[in-house]
Amino acid sequence: MVHKAGRTWSRFVVDRCELAWAAGLFDGEGWAARVRNGVRNTRRPAARINQAGDGAVPQVLVRLRRALGGSGTIGGPDRIAGRRDLYRWEVSSGSDVETLLDLLAPWVGQVKLLQLAEAARRTPPVVTVPDGDDKWCAWAAGLYDGEGCSALLHHRTHAGYMTPELSVTQSSGVGTPEVLRRFASIVHAGDISGPYVQRIGAGDVYRWKVSARADAERVIGLLWPFLGSVKRIQAQHCWIRSRRSRSSRAATRLGAGTRHTAFMAASMRRRDCVDTCREACGCRVERINSVWSVCGSTRAGSARKEIDGR
Repeated sequence: MVHKAGRTWSRFVVDRCELAWAAGLFDGEGWAARVRNGVRNTRRPAARINQAGDGAVPQVLVRLRRALGGSGTIGGPDRIAGRRDLYRWEVSSGSDVETLLDLLAPWVGQVKLLQLAEAARRTPPVVTVPDGDDKWCAWAAGLYDGEGCSALLHHRTHAGYMTPELSVTQSSGVGTPEVLRRFASIVHAGDISGPYVQRIGAGDVYRWKVSARADAERVIGLLWPFLGSVKRIQAQHCWIRSRRSRSSRAATRLGAGTRHTAFMAASMRRRDCVDTCREACGCRVERINSVWSVCGSTRAGSARKEIDGR
């Protein structure tokens, strides 16, 4: 058992990759502070992550609570007309915030580390510098689950051709966010742009993005073993639609109505069936495209069988 501030915590089996993922999610979406304690003129420590959901608790909040050994509570939905339902995970006591700080400290970024330490009235730990450990890929996946986006853009010079783009956005009032620099150093790809002025909200906006197809594929391959289901499906849809645009363009070059055009259309239908089945049942295909084989670990290698292979 673990004893903190007069309370007893059950010891749980720690998955450090899941804790690193939770730290990334907190870096992207979380906050910690001392908030007003009801009607009394006192303040108490609290930490929270908000997530929008469509009629159900977002899976990232369920996963977060599980990664933290059941710590915290999930509340909501808060409903505002014209907006998606808003859910929240939160802890609201000194011992809970201290425990959160202890669990996330090895991976969380400087801004949120300071927030947690100030809320818990503790001396801030030293920020950890990323190394080549897989846990930093888990942290990057957590940040991407919170703030990342996979999108398709029209190619600037090839009509009808769509190219995938990955991006992560963060606001900051003191220059380029440390977490974006850290993310770029982990995935070894992409550029950071900004600042962009927000119409609503405090601080300027900065954005990490990568639009070269090979780089985007490699980054998703690195993050894939740790990504949540929402971002996985988003990435899969981008690649399916991107392949469609490439196949359609190749068929058009050979002339409409030719035998090759009919063959390409039939191939695309079969491919879509495979992709739809894989999304529905989670089955793993046997062939690994070399593009996704960027990590030799068993966990990452087996997970990357899912995203490609036709």
